[in-house]
Amino acid sequence: LGAGGVFHGTGWELRGGGGGGSGGGSGGGRGLARGPDLSEKPELQNATWVEVMVVVDRQGNVIRTSVANSGTTDGNIKEVAMRAAKTCRFVALPNGPPEQQHFIKLRFFPG
Repeated sequence: LGAGGVFHGTGWELRGGGGGGSGGGSGGGRGLARGPDLSEKPELQNATWVEVMVVVDRQGNVIRTSVANSGTTDGNIKEVAMRAAKTCRFVALPNGPPEQQHFIKLRFFPG
């Protein structure tokens, strides 16, 4: 992954993203200015995870989210994950593509 690497915090990790249709360059090396807010806790019997694709604008705002992959079929947990991912803020990239994709894997634990 080169310089992009993986950013992580308690309960989440960000994998390097792809470009937004530009096709060239490494779209990945964009860091997080603020990680996801994981204060909302879904009801859980077992630990699980949800990987959310986020689409980010040049200012670093998350403009869209969708579930890319998941260790659960529970729609409520997926909704919590997408809301958490939407609270992220990325480093602005004024000369970057208008939209850029990143993937955030969120882990949820009972209790």
